[in-house]
Amino acid sequence: MPNWLKHWSRRRRGQPWGFVAFRAACRDDEARWEEFKLEVQRIINIQFERVSKPESKPPDFEEARENFEIRWIEDDTTISLNADAFRSKYAELRPNLPSGLSQELFICATPESVDSVLAVKTSNRPTADSAWWRSNAPFLVAVTADSDPGLEEGHEERSWFQPAFKVAIESMVEELWWLIDSDMMPLRRVTRYTKGHGELGVAGLNDSDGLEDIWWTIAPSPERLQKRRQLRRT
Repeated sequence: MPNWLKHWSRRRRGQPWGFVAFRAACRDDEARWEEFKLEVQRIINIQFERVSKPESKPPDFEEARENFEIRWIEDDTTISLNADAFRSKYAELRPNLPSGLSQELFICATPESVDSVLAVKTSNRPTADSAWWRSNAPFLVAVTADSDPGLEEGHEERSWFQPAFKVAIESMVEELWWLIDSDMMPLRRVTRYTKGHGELGVAGLNDSDGLEDIWWTIAPSPERLQKRRQLRRT
């Protein structure tokens, strides 16, 4: 049974779960926006299909799948392309959200993320067999609900915190949701090996070349593991 399903069954059974996501792109192109949402949903569905075998579906699988949602906030076109503006709106919505949607981060569909989803040729779009850690994978922008890492100046973990970062859509169900919802670790540790993303007007606290451009999981990427092996040999 995958970790996300174990967590949902234990903590959120019978409840909606997923993410709140803001529309921050395609405000003058409704057809492109609808195409984008359909493709995002198709990629989300891939993550359920990986564990959906008719002969051996895990307990609670169908109920969990039916309760998952990306709750798009589309009607407020006055919000500028700015992380703090979206944070303010999210803070207004959050008290009325189901607990499985009230996360310490939310999602934004920005112009760059829409391009990452739709610019790929149809034949090259993600499937259940697509490899992780692809640099050109379609992504959305995750934004922390609080821009403060909660650490004093000079703390070694302060630079791990990224107030906005790219997240691979293919990992949002399988990795991101349950890690955030479980409170397994603070956000700064979730984003430790990931670059920040500045499209919403926020700067990453540490954007060195050694960090990953897109978040997939907290596990090290194959490239990072290879570098570790090389260092051990020297």
